[in-house]
Amino acid sequence: MTNTRDPQPDDLTPRPEEGKKPTYEELLARVAQFEQQQQQQQQQQQQHLAQERARTEERVRSEEALRESETRLRSLTENVPCVLMRFDRQLRVVYLSQQAVQYTGVPVERFIGRTNREAGMPTELCDRWDAAINRVFNTGTHEEMEFDLPGTSGAQTFALKFAPEFGPDDEVRHVLGVSSDITSRKRAEDKERKEFRETAAANRLLAAFIKHEGDELFDEVLAAVTGAMASKHGVFGYIAEPGHLICPSLSKMLDACEVEGKCIHYPAEKWKGLWARTLTEKRSIYTNEASPVPAGHLLIHNNLAAPILFRGEAIGLLNLANKEGGYSDEDREMLDGLAARMAPMLYAWIQRKLREEERRRAEEALRATESRFRSLFEHLLDGFAYCRMIYDEEGRPVDFVYLDVNAAFGGLTGLEGVVDRRVTDVIPGIREMNPELFEIYGRVASTGCPERLEIDFKPLQKWLTLSVYSPEPQHFVAIFDDITARKRAEEALRAANLQLAEADRRKNEFLAVLSHELRNPLAPISNSLYILDHASPGGDQAERAKQVIGRQVTQLSSLVNDLLDVTRITRNRVELQKERLELCEVVRRAIEDNRSLFERAGVHLELSPATRTVPVLADSTRIAQIVGNLLQNSAKFTTKGGHTRVSVAVLGHEAVVRVADDGVGISRQTLDRLFQPFMQAEQALDRSKGGLGLGLALVKGLVELHGGTVSAHSEGLGRGAEVIVRLPLDTGVALEASATRADLPRARRRVLIIEDNADAADSLSEALAFGDHEVEVAYNGPEGIAKAREFRPDVVLCDIGLPGMDGYEVARAFRADEALRGAFLVALSGYALPEDLQRAADAGFERHLAKPPSLEKLEELLSAAPRASTSGCSVTAPPTA
Repeated sequence: MTNTRDPQPDDLTPRPEEGKKPTYEELLARVAQFEQQQQQQQQQQQQHLAQERARTEERVRSEEALRESETRLRSLTENVPCVLMRFDRQLRVVYLSQQAVQYTGVPVERFIGRTNREAGMPTELCDRWDAAINRVFNTGTHEEMEFDLPGTSGAQTFALKFAPEFGPDDEVRHVLGVSSDITSRKRAEDKERKEFRETAAANRLLAAFIKHEGDELFDEVLAAVTGAMASKHGVFGYIAEPGHLICPSLSKMLDACEVEGKCIHYPAEKWKGLWARTLTEKRSIYTNEASPVPAGHLLIHNNLAAPILFRGEAIGLLNLANKEGGYSDEDREMLDGLAARMAPMLYAWIQRKLREEERRRAEEALRATESRFRSLFEHLLDGFAYCRMIYDEEGRPVDFVYLDVNAAFGGLTGLEGVVDRRVTDVIPGIREMNPELFEIYGRVASTGCPERLEIDFKPLQKWLTLSVYSPEPQHFVAIFDDITARKRAEEALRAANLQLAEADRRKNEFLAVLSHELRNPLAPISNSLYILDHASPGGDQAERAKQVIGRQVTQLSSLVNDLLDVTRITRNRVELQKERLELCEVVRRAIEDNRSLFERAGVHLELSPATRTVPVLADSTRIAQIVGNLLQNSAKFTTKGGHTRVSVAVLGHEAVVRVADDGVGISRQTLDRLFQPFMQAEQALDRSKGGLGLGLALVKGLVELHGGTVSAHSEGLGRGAEVIVRLPLDTGVALEASATRADLPRARRRVLIIEDNADAADSLSEALAFGDHEVEVAYNGPEGIAKAREFRPDVVLCDIGLPGMDGYEVARAFRADEALRGAFLVALSGYALPEDLQRAADAGFERHLAKPPSLEKLEELLSAAPRASTSGCSVTAPPTA
């Protein structure tokens, strides 16, 4: 507010400096001016008061609006069909809507200011919730999940979403949670899936009864039912006559049974256990306990049996076994439904089978009257056909009719019911496929001159040897035998000879390439050693020489490792260390590890990750090796300025990794053999691309060990290439992460090296000395034992292939000596197969490292090794490489 003051007397009197008194008119002017100033001040005061009043009224209205908004918001949060919650950084509940009470039965006040765990919520759910809330606080992103919560009417399923609530400083102050009950939706989905499975299985059963007979029918029915019911094993039997259960499928599960027709008959007096109750009580029964079985029978962990009823009578039996997790009332209801759908089809099949059996017995009786006449004819091992030749108007042979055939004819050809039928009706298209047959048969039938030949009978895809003669004019007899096996053996022999020649050629090429690739690093290593001898220590030349040696040693190690990996895969000796991985992250790390390779080659590298997590159960090292090999191959064969694109996606139940480039491409001839060991595209003599041609063979072997597939595509030379790796998705529970060895503190140790190779022993000693370890060296076993008694090492690095006293004997000597048994024994050897690791463990080694070990891995091992003690140690687990 503006300050005013009363006029002072001297305001209307002349000032001393004026030197004279004011006139009357001047005094009136001053008075008028003063009054005007007073009026202006009053107007300003009134305006100020009006503004203050307006601001006060506006503040009052805002506060009332805020209160109304908060009231509406609280009403909304308390009435929406969702549970709303807010958490602080200590995971405490700072707000919870009243809807939580109806789901948890716990008052809201019990949650406020406490964590879910403190409020008594299930521990497993708290672990999941707390982890998700912490991720939102740390990343500022949303988290979604589904979970089950026990309720009065059974488990209820909820969808939960966590979202960050940011403060003015853009920090996540709180995490908001919204949870909704999706139990009804889930149950509807489960019901729909169940109905779909039952309908699909019923359709498959109908198709089985229409299309199949005999064993194929029973196999198809069992496959449909066990697949729909997620069971590993099953039995399907039918009752052809009252009290006689016939189970064609059971003989496949009971190796000791040798029953004609692969059927096992159970008269009513032999019904017992679950089958007897199911068939006599005419109801389905299940048990989730192990069942007693006869010798030779597969083990039964749980059982579900249902009768197949038609018009109130049991006509068959379905028995399922060994479902993971056991059977439930829901399973029983579904099997009853399948049995009900199958009943009319099975009844019709049984009636048809009985009619066929009656017809078969009648035919057998008829054939018995002809047995004497046909005995010799039917016992011929060769096929026999007596035929009448048919000629056209110009006398050309165009067809023939079967007048009689023996049993071997059907066995060799698979043809039935041919008598009195034309061959062109029995085998449509035979005249076009084997025109020479008609010429030969017609010639023999007309001239009477017999002929003998071998022929590729294309309709049956068989080779036959034929003897043809004519017993009467216009007729002929063909006697034949199947020589397909012999012909195929001859073809296989020729193919094997070609393969051996190809393998010998590839072997020679590989040896030439191997000698080239192994010699290449030796020249720069030798030159670099010369430079190190003459260059000043620590200078640029020395540093470059060391870098050259490092690169070439890495190249040699890579070549040797590739050879060993291919050998291990071929001999099925690769052991995967599987764990649950996020595939996008593994691929991203592999790309970063190889990015410098692309930068040096001037090739642009980009990654398109999946839009969701891609879990796989795999060995992270081997997956990185797969991706690394593909990236190195792409960088090698993509020209400068080109592009390599890596993508990760989920297709169905598979994780798919694609590595595509616009490089030199692959010819069709090379593409067909791309994943074979030592296979490479044609290169010039300088072999500027290098390598042994093992990279893609390793990729194929490692991918297949993970249960996946790999394929390559290219439009041709100069048009780039794409390699696609498919791995099965993992839907299991994530494994707990274990502590890494890198977390272990580094410690100084007393180390004894026992190695007969002086260069290897001395260089390793000097390298470990740089790590502040106290190191001693022995060049044979007895010397090592003697030094150990004086040196008392914490860790012993012992070679296996020592002269005289080998490494296993050294280990046993250490374990037998009271003074030495406290040392931590590590086998350092080039022998690293599983049997080598087990033999080392049996001898007393606690760890096994394959030569040459990386110094980083060796430092990790030394840091983790205990200090020597005189109390001894025991080996309880096989060592690891």
